[in-house]
Amino acid sequence: MIDDAAWITYPLHVLVGIFKMFVYVGLFILAAFIALTVWLMTAHDNRAEWTKNFVAQESVYRVSFASKTTHPVVVTRGTRFLNTDMTELVWGCPSTSKDLKKRTMFADNWMEEKSDAFQSACIAASCNMVGLTERLQEAKGDFNHLPTMPNAPVVLMSFLKSTDYERTVPADFQGNWYTGMCLVGANCTDADFVPRNDSIFYDAIAPQMTNNQDAAVKALYATATPEFWIAAAHVNGIYGKDAAFASYAAQEKADLAQKLRHQESPSDETAHEIGFGIGLYVAFVVLLCMCFTRRPHKFKHSREN
Repeated sequence: MIDDAAWITYPLHVLVGIFKMFVYVGLFILAAFIALTVWLMTAHDNRAEWTKNFVAQESVYRVSFASKTTHPVVVTRGTRFLNTDMTELVWGCPSTSKDLKKRTMFADNWMEEKSDAFQSACIAASCNMVGLTERLQEAKGDFNHLPTMPNAPVVLMSFLKSTDYERTVPADFQGNWYTGMCLVGANCTDADFVPRNDSIFYDAIAPQMTNNQDAAVKALYATATPEFWIAAAHVNGIYGKDAAFASYAAQEKADLAQKLRHQESPSDETAHEIGFGIGLYVAFVVLLCMCFTRRPHKFKHSREN
């Protein structure tokens, strides 16, 4: 219950509260818009500056996933790989995603995302071919010879030991960079061996790639399809087990989905939990405000005794 004075001023308080809310929200939106505009104006140039020396610094290798070995280098750029063990390109099938790039919250992780997109495709193809080889050997009962692999992908893959950024911030360096790829036999260009930097908006959804890069990534992931596994079984004289090999392919694909997931660090997990808690708190406050502002009030007029 409220008295007459409060009844008269109540609508004014509501209007002032609504006005404040719109002012605060408007200022927040304006600040976010200004920050986004500044970032959009500088991010593209910063990325271009970062990657301008990639072509001169990286090496391009011809990698076949049929024999799971690195073929002789067909193109060499720069000197980063002199006296370096080339077998580090051969991944086998890792048990975790620990070698993928770390992501920093609220940072422009576009290069990490592009490297992970290529690297994950390579890991997937390698794991698929390892698993398929084992299944074919089991079905044939021959563990002394590698089975025939039809249409196994062969790619030209650009690889960078480190970037100019790591020269200035060595503590942030982690592993190697996959900067691009192209299927052998395609009309490959230099653009296929450097990260594409055309659309910042596209990169916000998924790592943007050239047509050849996209085709190579899809070809590597296609090694997990039932059609690929069944075709390999037929070429090796294995018939009547199509359902089994389709099931093997599905199991391999599900296993890869777990292996290629980014594992969050404790600090990231804590930040996400705090953010989730703040979101719940804000939602709770908004719900309370909606309930109280929509609640009908009964006014009691004061009477003089």
